[in-house]
Amino acid sequence: MEAVVLAAGYSTRAGSCKMALDISGLTVLERTIALFQGFVSSVIVVSGFYRDTVETIVQDIVNEQRYTMNIGIVYNDRFDEGMFSSIQRGCCALSGSEALIIPGDMPAVSRPTIEAV
Repeated sequence: MEAVVLAAGYSTRAGSCKMALDISGLTVLERTIALFQGFVSSVIVVSGFYRDTVETIVQDIVNEQRYTMNIGIVYNDRFDEGMFSSIQRGCCALSGSEALIIPGDMPAVSRPTIEAV
């Protein structure tokens, strides 16, 4: 099982990149990625509008080897077409046929919810 984390949006309401916002020492994006630790073999993060920021966050996580799952990133050059284009881009990067898809700004989803899905 793999996961696709969507982090390509404009963050319009937030006024800055939501993925980089801090929650108790971790970014929103890292908290969302961490939901899948021990549950999936890999996580694909889809970047877009805030590409540099999102890719830096992911690279820091990978460099520090914080998780045992593989974490990769793909860029959606069609992010302006909406979330479905990011879902398509993320799914194209999967190695298997099963995946959980989640918006990157959902760090408070509970582990039992992930397992139920």
